[in-house]
Amino acid sequence: MATMLESGQIMLRGAQGGVPMAQPQLQVVEPIAARAAAQQAGTLAEMLDRMSTSAFQEAGRLSQQEAIKFAADNPPTPEQIELAKNGVPLPREMRGSIYNEALRKARSLQLASHFEIEGRNELAKILTEVQSGKITGEQASQKIATFTNGYNQTMAGQDPEAAIKFRATMATHGNVVLNAAYEAQMKRDQQQKLIKLDMDIDNVGKLLYAAATQVPDQFDALADIHRRNISTTALTLGNLGVQKEYSDKFEKMVRAAKVSVITNQLQNDAYFTNTTQTIADIRSGSLGMGNKYNNMLIGLVATDQAAVDDIVKTFRAEVSARIAQREDAEKLDKRQRDIKVNDLMIEYFTPGTPPTRQREIAFEAAKLNVMSIEQLEKFLD
Repeated sequence: MATMLESGQIMLRGAQGGVPMAQPQLQVVEPIAARAAAQQAGTLAEMLDRMSTSAFQEAGRLSQQEAIKFAADNPPTPEQIELAKNGVPLPREMRGSIYNEALRKARSLQLASHFEIEGRNELAKILTEVQSGKITGEQASQKIATFTNGYNQTMAGQDPEAAIKFRATMATHGNVVLNAAYEAQMKRDQQQKLIKLDMDIDNVGKLLYAAATQVPDQFDALADIHRRNISTTALTLGNLGVQKEYSDKFEKMVRAAKVSVITNQLQNDAYFTNTTQTIADIRSGSLGMGNKYNNMLIGLVATDQAAVDDIVKTFRAEVSARIAQREDAEKLDKRQRDIKVNDLMIEYFTPGTPPTRQREIAFEAAKLNVMSIEQLEKFLD
């Protein structure tokens, strides 16, 4: 078996298909000293890079601290702040970029702090105006937007990032004032609506009484119209408690109008002829044949017995008052008669009273029912 060199490979001749043999590789021998030197040089370069980076970082940190200290020791003057409001940037130092950037940031923070103080003062003034009712919530919103935009434009020229933070801060403060403004405005609006509703319900009360007096058969229909109007108006206040309060007040007015009209009707002297019968008629729903208030009374008998009781109670009180008044009148009349008779008797027995006058006195005494016919005849004799 022989060997054959083919295509850079050693083949065994005679072997079927040729069997390749491994080709020997030549190894390059690197000197150990040279490799060690190269590694050392690389390590040294890395150390120098790290030292350089650290030195630059430390220099930058010191430069930043120096800029911050300078800004703290030399805050913006009022004149510089006013100039800044008009778009004039705050003065800077002609130093490296790190120093200038740090100084710019520090100056923007100082400016933002000053503007926040001014902004809070403005917000406090606006809040006072709102609470005193001098401006509306919409006007407060416009005022806040005006001074906030002005400050923000100034900040944007100094430091856009600080301007964004400043706007966010002022928006937070401004929302507090705006919420208070709209709440105060809502309370004022509610109060005005309540005043208007009170006036309206007072007028409705007068109209109800007029309707009950003039057109009692149409009273319930007219009351329904007023009831819907009052309920709708009260609901616009957005408070179910208020709606219920005024609905209850309206129902009391409707009841009062009916009771008042019927009570006034019962002031007629005819009802005092037989007070027991009158009370029985009231409870049965009758004020007399053909009386225009009968249907109204019937409705109360059917739906509001307490109102009927109030009517009866008022009528009884009037009966008692009339009896007392009559008794008082009788007592007064008796006292006046007694005084008159006493004066007449004194005159009659006064010496020198002419007989003709004595006869007149006797007749006057008889008219006053203090002298009988027999007594009168004796006086006349």
